[in-house]
Amino acid sequence: MAEMNQRVCARKMSVMLIQISSVLVCAYLILAIIVFDFTKPAFSNDEDNFRGRAVAFGPCPREAFRSQRVITRGAYSGDEWYWFVFRPICFVWRFIEGYETPAEFR
Repeated sequence: MAEMNQRVCARKMSVMLIQISSVLVCAYLILAIIVFDFTKPAFSNDEDNFRGRAVAFGPCPREAFRSQRVITRGAYSGDEWYWFVFRPICFVWRFIEGYETPAEFR
């Protein structure tokens, strides 16, 4: 009986762990959708091409998340917070859209 209770408890814990992980992954993806406009690329301010392909950090952040420094220069330096938080999503976006990784991330 005690062994059966342990198995039930272990199963409940693993189900709860899967649920929590799923919620965190969904929240991460939803936050990326809120932060980025996936229709436009965010270009580097000091690099145009690498290996014959255009260089981009990832999708362009929405207006509310751009710093004043980016708005005045029109390009990104690579030290903005969203490039670090959403690096995996930006990597996949660059791969799908055919852009090359900037020198700061190579």
